[in-house]
Amino acid sequence: MTFVERPLSPVIVFTVPLIPAAKGRPRFARVGQFVRTFTPAKTEEAERNFVALAAPHAPAAPFDGPVGIDLTFMFPIPKSWPKWKKEAAAAGEVEHTSKPDADNVQKLVLDALTGTGRWFRDDAQITTLRSRKLYAAATGTIVRIWGRAEITAQAWKAKKGAAIHAT
Repeated sequence: MTFVERPLSPVIVFTVPLIPAAKGRPRFARVGQFVRTFTPAKTEEAERNFVALAAPHAPAAPFDGPVGIDLTFMFPIPKSWPKWKKEAAAAGEVEHTSKPDADNVQKLVLDALTGTGRWFRDDAQITTLRSRKLYAAATGTIVRIWGRAEITAQAWKAKKGAAIHAT
């Protein structure tokens, strides 16, 4: 099976100039006989800040079908590093291999975008998700979102017919 990239217009690319943050674990509190689940305040604030900076780049209408997303998380270069390593990091050559974990920073971004309803209805629509963590001179998250083509009955029959005639 071959993976075929099928992007549709528009491809939206923007940078959110905040140091990438991880999604905090849900917290629980007893309220009488019930247990209430809540998101930590630090996570809620990080999601609000991310959404505020991403909002001007939202599409006119949310993506309806499959969605592809590339995320590049750029973390600050440690001041304690030697000059050669700082230069390599500034050139995008040093991967970020420490905390926060890639899946936790992805989760914050995806939940923030999903919560607005302006990008897509549900993060279940995401069929392609790629991310990279690295050190960089300018911190932030580069987001690239695109709609992916859905196969239709007519397109499938045409493709199937072309394959039969090609043999």
